[in-house]
Amino acid sequence: MMPDRSQHYRRLLAVFGANLQTMRKQRGWTQEQAAACVGLHARHYQKLEAGEVNFTARTIARVAYAFRVSFGQLLVPGALCEPDDREV
Repeated sequence: MMPDRSQHYRRLLAVFGANLQTMRKQRGWTQEQAAACVGLHARHYQKLEAGEVNFTARTIARVAYAFRVSFGQLLVPGALCEPDDREV
């Protein structure tokens, strides 16, 4: 049975948020520093990381530019895993 659209949507928000958090931690940034680099209010950035708010194509573009990654890397589970999490 396929998951319903709302489950798929929640999963996408969670993946985006997890990838944001991974990138931020890899750079040693606080959420406030990351938000400033992306050009978002800190609280909105925090909600994005937590998967609590919707994101737009514009937000994806701003994040991709600020972190120097592709759109795809932001939306694929594990695409930005931390070095210690990668299989050797």
